Amino acid sequence: MFFGAFIGFPLSSLMQRSGTGQIIDGKRRQMIEDYASSLEESRQHTLSYIISRINKKENHLNSINDSLEIINTKLQTDSLDESKSREVNFRKLILEKEKEKISEKLALVKQELQTEDSLFQIHVKKDIESFTNTVNSSELPLFQLSEISTSSAGIFIVSSSSLLFAILFLLLLWLTYSSKFTYAGKAIQMHRNLALSEYSITDIQNKKMIMSKFAVVHDPDVYFLDPPFNTKPVSQSKRIISGQTLEEYLEYKSKSSS
Repeated sequence: MFFGAFIGFPLSSLMQRSGTGQIIDGKRRQMIEDYASSLEESRQHTLSYIISRINKKENHLNSINDSLEIINTKLQTDSLDESKSREVNFRKLILEKEKEKISEKLALVKQELQTEDSLFQIHVKKDIESFTNTVNSSELPLFQLSEISTSSAGIFIVSSSSLLFAILFLLLLWLTYSSKFTYAGKAIQMHRNLALSEYSITDIQNKKMIMSKFAVVHDPDVYFLDPPFNTKPVSQSKRIISGQTLEEYLEYKSKSSS
């Protein structure tokens, strides 16, 4: 079923390809718009620090202008003695110098903002063009599998292909292993002969190893009529085991056979 679904999902997308072109194109446009929106958010975040510096300097400059306006009004309307007038004019001179300095810094920061924004716009334009080319050349396989293949028609195609694959797989197993067919019978007999051959070789090797190590003729009791398959037990199935280890058991067998 898994392999049937694995084949059915792309088959479903392929069979519906002609009728789903607009859906895929709409998904492409949405992806491009989302990407452009994310780049714009990144641009705003990158430039926010410079904009905050501009706002602070503009606020500072406005504060200086307000102070200068108050001083000018005071100089024009109030009757000040010479000492007081000198003090106010000195304060005005300081504010004007500070205003000039802040204005120069503000102009530099605005120029920095413009430069950064221009560079970012160039970068964004290249990124969007590259992303657009990539998306337009892609068939969006994951989108087709998750959206198109799970439509009503897609589910029918996937279910049908899965069922067909399951039927073919079961048919293959039946043709391969059923004793009704010549191939299955010969294959089963071949495997049985191979198992018997390997069992005979292993039994001979075990007897030789036990004889060389313990000087004992290993002649184990037989509890099944068809070793190594062990599907037909002999009439007496009770085992009599003496000793706790293999060495003790072999020693027991050696004494009992002598």
